[in-house]
Amino acid sequence: MKNAKVLKIDELSYVSGGNFDETTKDSFELFDRGLLKERYNKSDIIFNWEESSAKVDEAWRKAGINVITNPFGYNVYKKDGKEINRYDAMEHLKKNFKQQPLH
Repeated sequence: MKNAKVLKIDELSYVSGGNFDETTKDSFELFDRGLLKERYNKSDIIFNWEESSAKVDEAWRKAGINVITNPFGYNVYKKDGKEINRYDAMEHLKKNFKQQPLH
């Protein structure tokens, strides 16, 4: 294709699931590390966006990352006031917060 656009990894993530999907996956990681009281599946996130995304944002703050979740655009992740990408936010989470054992 002559005029095909090459997507960046963040753009590909948005096309494949958008930020409802991203926020859902964030909730599972945060729950697994004891920073969130419950996991949210995609329908929880979609149909109860305001409450569930606020809880995910709050859990990220416990991990030292400020997140502005956005259902139709990109989520914004910040550490120490500097914008970082989602991959770096996840690496910070995995490095500093161990997974909790299953009960």
